[in-house]
Amino acid sequence: MKKRKLNRNGWLCLIVLGLLIAGGIGHSQLQQSGGPGSAVTVTSGTVTANAGTNLNTSNLDVALSTRLKPADTLAGVTTVAAVTAITNALPAGTNVIGHVITDSGLVNVVPKTSCGNTLATGSTLAAVPTSPTLLTSATTACAVAAVFFNTNSGAQTVTLTDNTATPVNAVLTFSVPGFSNLIEDLHGGAFNLGIKWSAGGTGVTGYVVAYQ
Repeated sequence: MKKRKLNRNGWLCLIVLGLLIAGGIGHSQLQQSGGPGSAVTVTSGTVTANAGTNLNTSNLDVALSTRLKPADTLAGVTTVAAVTAITNALPAGTNVIGHVITDSGLVNVVPKTSCGNTLATGSTLAAVPTSPTLLTSATTACAVAAVFFNTNSGAQTVTLTDNTATPVNAVLTFSVPGFSNLIEDLHGGAFNLGIKWSAGGTGVTGYVVAYQ
């Protein structure tokens, strides 16, 4: 039997095939089946760990917490306790708040006026005197509303003034129909040195809501 000799083209094919096989073996050696391996930095995408492989996620945790709680966005609020404190805290001092519903009920509402936030005396129903009498303390008061009740059959007048020697900012006289009531919205008007009130006769009761 005659042996065939490989021609030049045949040898070239064998050399190329050998190089391809060697390259495949080299690449397979880069894959690890165990052991610590090399550090890998992932900037995007998905990280998948094979069974039995320990994945160190400490750096990943830090990166996530930084993105979820950036100090420049939340102004230093990085804990649940800090968020709870903001939710439960109410402004103090001269701050004014609106209607706030809480678990315990409705928070007191203080209207915005040029006076203080303390409810002045005179908000309790009482008989209106027949001569000008200081109703609040001798501090400028902002009247929000006035309520009067007339127990007489005929109309009766009620007057509100400030507490200066010559009232300049408030001289209000109301007529209350017989056996009726009158509610006046005063919009936080300021009464210098306090509020005085008087009725044209007996049988009139009322109160004034004001802040000092």
